[in-house]
Amino acid sequence: MAEQIPAPKPLKLDGNAAENWRRWKKAFELYMTATEKDKKSQKIQCATFLTLAGEAAITVYETLTFEDTEKDKIEPLVAKFEAYFLPKKNVTHERHVFNLRKQKPDESVEQFVMELKRLAKNCEYGELTNSIVKDRIVEGISNDRTRARLLREKDLSLERCMDVCKAAEVADKHMKTLTDKSRKSEEIDAVYSRGRNYRRETHSGLTGNGGKKKFITTD
Repeated sequence: MAEQIPAPKPLKLDGNAAENWRRWKKAFELYMTATEKDKKSQKIQCATFLTLAGEAAITVYETLTFEDTEKDKIEPLVAKFEAYFLPKKNVTHERHVFNLRKQKPDESVEQFVMELKRLAKNCEYGELTNSIVKDRIVEGISNDRTRARLLREKDLSLERCMDVCKAAEVADKHMKTLTDKSRKSEEIDAVYSRGRNYRRETHSGLTGNGGKKKFITTD
C-alpha cells in the first residue's frame, strides 16, 4: 500500500528556488509520514531524502558541511538545506512586496487571499497577521463596489471580509451570465428580424407589380 503513494518529484533549483524548496519539503514530509518511512533509521531517512531530492540537490549536499554529531541525521540535513535555500530574509522588503499586492485580472478572491496569506508569512506580523491581511484585501480588491461595502462594515474581521468578497464575486458572475444570455438572445432576435424584413421587402417588390418583375428600359 505504501509503495502506491507517489513520491515527490525531484527538487527544482531553477526559478524561485526558495519557494520550490518550501513546497518540496512539505511534500517530502507528507510522503515520509504516509509511507511510515519516518519510522525508519536516521540513515535510511537521509538516504531517502537525497534520493528523492535528485541529482541537483545532491550537488548542493556535497557543498554543505556537517559536524560529526550531525552526520546521517535527518533533522540536521533538512536544516542545512533550509539555511541554503532560505537565507536570512529582509523583512522590510517582504512587507513592501506584501503591501503592493493587488488582485490580478481573472484572479479569484480565494486565490488572492491565499497569496496574501502566503506573503504575510514572511512579514513577521505575528498576532496582527489576520488584521493586516484583511486590510490588504480591502485595499487590493479589484471591485470598487465591494471595497465601498467593506469600508462601511464596522468591526470587520478577516472571515467577514472574505465572506463579503466571495458573495460579491458570485453575484457578479451570476449577473454576467444573465447579461451574456440576454445579449445573445437580442442578437438572435436581430438576425431573425432582419431575415423577416428582407422576406417582406422581397414579397412586396414582387406583388407591387402584379406579381411580375419590373424591368426598366432606356430608349
